[in-house]
Amino acid sequence: MAVKQKDIDVKFELGFVEAGGGKLVQITPSTAARRATYEIGTRRVTVTGGEEGPHPVTVTVRLGATTVVN
Repeated sequence: MAVKQKDIDVKFELGFVEAGGGKLVQITPSTAARRATYEIGTRRVTVTGGEEGPHPVTVTVRLGATTVVN
């Protein structure tokens, strides 16, 4: 029996979330960065640093755009 090979197209639509004011976006419990890449859509991220400490923020990630969170 012959196996046919098919091409599969996978499309990733990504945008960026950047923490402002000397803060960081928490990626994992032990990793944080000033800027992170996410798939588009509504996301809940944790921002660390600053006087308020770690806090969750809801952000809308747009294709190819950078969204700043505080």
